Formats: sequence, structure tokens, C-alpha cells
Amino acid sequence: WEYYVKVFKEFLEATWVAGDHAIPEVVDAPCAACKKAKNMLRLVGGEQVRTLFDHVGMVENKHSWTEALEKVSKGIQKQTNQAAGEQADRCTWAGYDESKAARDAILLQIQDKKFQQKILAEDPSYADTVKYALAFGLDKFERHDDHNAATDNLKQLR
Repeated sequence: WEYYVKVFKEFLEATWVAGDHAIPEVVDAPCAACKKAKNMLRLVGGEQVRTLFDHVGMVENKHSWTEALEKVSKGIQKQTNQAAGEQADRCTWAGYDESKAARDAILLQIQDKKFQQKILAEDPSYADTVKYALAFGLDKFERHDDHNAATDNLKQLR
């Protein structure tokens, strides 16, 4: 959504179709440029943007261009947070400890598909995951800092 809006704003600037926005905007009375920009986005974006405006952001005629974009962005964020919360509620966390979390961290940081498939299929322990990584020749993988415990453990097992 954010990228789509960025490109659409560039389109509006390049074509100057919407015109100048009133400064300052009058509350609950969007200027002509706001109305044009919102209507053009709905028209060009099709059913997906109309759904975002009408059902996700609950955008109304009284909202300015900026308010409309903010409402859609917040609506998307709210739906995403709700979905993540529902998914977390469905997970069984019993038995998921720091060892499994460390194994999963290695799994997510190593981009080798064969290695990932093996780990997902076999569900090995953390120690076995480290051994598999070494066997696959994957002693280096993306690191976000110099204190990555998984990387240090891989180096120690050499």
C-alpha cells in the first residue's frame, strides 16, 4: 500500500491532475484537489483500492486526501495486528524453549533451501541443527551483529 501510494503521488505530481490543495485544509470539508486525488486513486486502483477505502480505512467524503491515506494505512495495520494475534492464539507454545528458538533463528538466517527443508522435515534439536549446518558447509550466514550466538556456536564446533 505504501509503495502504491508513493507511486500514485508521483503520478499526481507529474501530471498535476489534482491541482493545488487548500492550505490550511478545512476540517470535514476537503478541497477540490483532495476530492480529485481520492477519486482518481479509487478509479485507477480499482476494486482493491475501493475495498481499502470503504471497508479497511472507512474513508468518507468528508476526509481530506491526507486523512484518507492515513485511515487506510492505520486500517491495514490494525487488520495485520489482529491477524497476527489470532495466529499466535492458535499456536501451541508448550515445549517451545530457547533451544528451539535458537534453532529457528538459524533456520531463518540460512538462506539455503535444501538446509531449510531438511530442518523443517526432521525437526532436529538445536545441536543437530548446528551439525547439519556445518555438514552443509553453512558456517557463515547473515548476521545482524557481532554477538550472534548461533554463529559463535557454529565456529566452536569446527
